[in-house]
Amino acid sequence: MGKTIVTWSPVQGQGCTSNTAALAAVFALNYQVQTLITHTQFSESILEEIFNKAHKMVGFDSGLKALERLAKSNLIKPDAVIDYTETIYNNRLDILGGSQTYQGDTAILQSLLHVTRDAYDLVWIDTATGTPDELTESVLKAADVVLVTLPQNKFILDRFFIQKKDYPTFLDGKNVVYLIGTYDSEAALNVRKIKGTYNLKKIMSVPYSHLFKNAYNTNSVTEFFHRNKLVRKNHPVHEFYESLKTINHFLAKQVDLVRKGDDEEE
Repeated sequence: MGKTIVTWSPVQGQGCTSNTAALAAVFALNYQVQTLITHTQFSESILEEIFNKAHKMVGFDSGLKALERLAKSNLIKPDAVIDYTETIYNNRLDILGGSQTYQGDTAILQSLLHVTRDAYDLVWIDTATGTPDELTESVLKAADVVLVTLPQNKFILDRFFIQKKDYPTFLDGKNVVYLIGTYDSEAALNVRKIKGTYNLKKIMSVPYSHLFKNAYNTNSVTEFFHRNKLVRKNHPVHEFYESLKTINHFLAKQVDLVRKGDDEEE
């Protein structure tokens, strides 16, 4: 059975989905495993848009909508999942998307997400931000790793870690990795200080990249990462790309996939 990395943020607008897309893309380009990226919505999310796949998921036999139909007929099997996905990187990364203005049964979605684990080595699941609903909570509880995106903002961090106002208590029993997005290394509240202040063991960061933002806004994320895989140190994307590789190296260890990596020494 494959592993799942589920991404979530307690607050909206923190780049949770864009971080998920970036990490999944870079992981696929650097590790020889079959991976899938999906989300907890039957309707389209921005994942389909930024990978430029939304136009291919409008029919009856595509994405979660098609798999729901199979599930209701008791015909869903792991080896059938791939037939309803779209390829991002051949034999490396597929996307299982929703469809236009369509809402399905949450119990069915839970079972579908479970089946995907039998079809892929690693499944990335992007969840809705904010207070977890029943579906988000169930997916987070079932995850092998929960990746929580937080801002470099003392007030929000205090609210989450100290006041516990947005903190789901079930995370206490999970393998949680915290991620600071659009990170500014020159800010006083850096990762080292955040780690010490809130007594965190697993916290990493992704610096802001205007070039990635451009790719994100023009639905060209797929080409962006393929084109920048081998950039040199003086390239403006290098720091951003290397941070994603570092995070993925750590996550790969968490889900026992390190020995299958392209970038691992024999």
